[in-house]
Amino acid sequence: AGTKIASPLYDAIALRHTNRGPYEAGKSVPAELLDGLAALGAELPGTRVIWFSTPEARSRVGGLIVAATEAIIADHQQSADSAKWFRASWQQLQEMRDGITLDAQSLPALINVAAKILPPLSQESADQAWLQATRERHVATAAAFGLIVVPNARDNAMRIRGGRLWQRMHLWATTKGLAVQPLNQMSERADRE
Repeated sequence: AGTKIASPLYDAIALRHTNRGPYEAGKSVPAELLDGLAALGAELPGTRVIWFSTPEARSRVGGLIVAATEAIIADHQQSADSAKWFRASWQQLQEMRDGITLDAQSLPALINVAAKILPPLSQESADQAWLQATRERHVATAAAFGLIVVPNARDNAMRIRGGRLWQRMHLWATTKGLAVQPLNQMSERADRE
């Protein structure tokens, strides 16, 4: 057997989660933490992170994220394909072992319980709730946006490197008490187009 090596990133696996709730408004992420996150890309050749943390840059990127969300919703096929990832029940989640659930939406407790009891929202209503959450919660309260870039986004090996970097960043952020989530609507829309 090999030698066991302790890893803070491994230890963070059970603690990480995607934060779809509001972030602490008006709070910035210290530059050394953004630099630490970006430095994780050095371990994966060809990957890097570009940060958008000034108010102007956040406004510009946030507007693009909202516009991409609107474009996904307006594209009925893409919206329907995205809706297939939603797991409305515990049974569905156990059967599929993937997807997005109500519990992962950071809804207020009473609304979360009601949503589980009531019939599911129509696709149109769910899309509007997603757009509202993107605009009013995710984009409006984010302290920074990061863009993971690779030399060729059409090369599957490069895409995997970018995904590996995101996983490392998410785990490292967890060890530092930072809440993060992927807002990948721009990438999804670019792939669709």
